Amino acid sequence: MSTTGDSTVLNGSDTGSLAGTRAAKPLSPRRTRTADGHEYTILEEVLHALTHGVGAALGIAGLVFLVLKAMGGGATAVAAVTIYSAGLILAFLASTLYHSLSRTRAGHVLEMIDHAMIFVFIAGSYTPFALLTLPPSPGIWLLVGIWTIAIAGIGFKLVTYLTHSHEKLHWVSLGLYLAMGWTVLLVAQTLYELLPAGGFAWLLAGGLCYTVGAGVYAIKGVPFAHTVWHLFVLAGAACHFVTVYDYVLG
Repeated sequence: MSTTGDSTVLNGSDTGSLAGTRAAKPLSPRRTRTADGHEYTILEEVLHALTHGVGAALGIAGLVFLVLKAMGGGATAVAAVTIYSAGLILAFLASTLYHSLSRTRAGHVLEMIDHAMIFVFIAGSYTPFALLTLPPSPGIWLLVGIWTIAIAGIGFKLVTYLTHSHEKLHWVSLGLYLAMGWTVLLVAQTLYELLPAGGFAWLLAGGLCYTVGAGVYAIKGVPFAHTVWHLFVLAGAACHFVTVYDYVLG
């Protein structure tokens, strides 16, 4: 899952030299350089794609388990966990595709989709809690509010990419992601009262994983920092899956 700007490929020298021409200078490793200063080698991009490819596969498996368990709770429960799982799967798939094809012509479009799906991922993560845990009044308001922000965020991403201003306004998107994630504080007291202690602990642990991971991601010039960020995202998603499966569905 990338939260970076436009990507381009760097080559240490011209790779088109043919036999018989003068020797070219040694090539530096091929890298993807992003507008906010991050650079990724091919190995790093492979790891980025692999980690979130695993996340997508686990998300699909998790969807099956969640739906089977939710069937005993009625249509609302099934819809809630389906939306939750769909957001998770789409986000991991978008990230996997982007990092797999970041050096192709499709890379720019896939990057935009990757970033847009983060909004869907966050809003989807709220859905089971809003529909199944919280009382109707705060739950519905939270659901409407968080999905409204998600839709606005997707529109913002689209406009900034079309106007080539996404690298300058990248910090706005990052702020929106974190603000959406910690909007849970508005209903934290209610969730604390309604969820078992273990469920609230897993919920909090997931939020901390995402937040700490974002801090790791922000570090520039450290090899494999983005891979570590992906691992934190996987850990956060796993924590929230446990919360939904064991405590929200009960």
